[in-house]
Amino acid sequence: MQAYVRMRVEIRMARALVVYHTLYGNTERAAKAIRDGLMSGGIETECKRIIEIRTDDLKAFDAIIFGTPTHMEDVPDGVKRFMESLRQVNLREKKGAAFDTRYEDEPIGGLSILEKFMKSYGMKIVTEGLPVLLPSGAGEGPLIANEISKCTNYGKSIAEKIIAK
Repeated sequence: MQAYVRMRVEIRMARALVVYHTLYGNTERAAKAIRDGLMSGGIETECKRIIEIRTDDLKAFDAIIFGTPTHMEDVPDGVKRFMESLRQVNLREKKGAAFDTRYEDEPIGGLSILEKFMKSYGMKIVTEGLPVLLPSGAGEGPLIANEISKCTNYGKSIAEKIIAK
């Protein structure tokens, strides 16, 4: 007589966090579109402002996508302080990506600074950073047409890379 053993197998969905800072809402709109793309790609995703995150919260995620507005080819001081605070968290081997919002004539944006922090913490950057563009001299925005769909597609491409492991 054969004995049958029932096994319960749980498959855990990969989890991602899109964490961002926003001044006028443009970076937030981009972050939410990236979140939507990640979710449509099969990744359980949360989207939060930097001020809503405790550094220990990052441990629960397989991937972290950082976003910032660009201010004079740099990131705002609050973003820099947040990124520096991550030294105390083990982010080694976590997957990640970065994006920024900037004027279309700004050749350098905040995402290169975010990526520098990510690399210094041992994160695996899964894809090139995404500049999300505003018209030159547009002040508070809005984003250029089709930038939101570009963000959604960016999220989908990150999801593919997270799942591929």
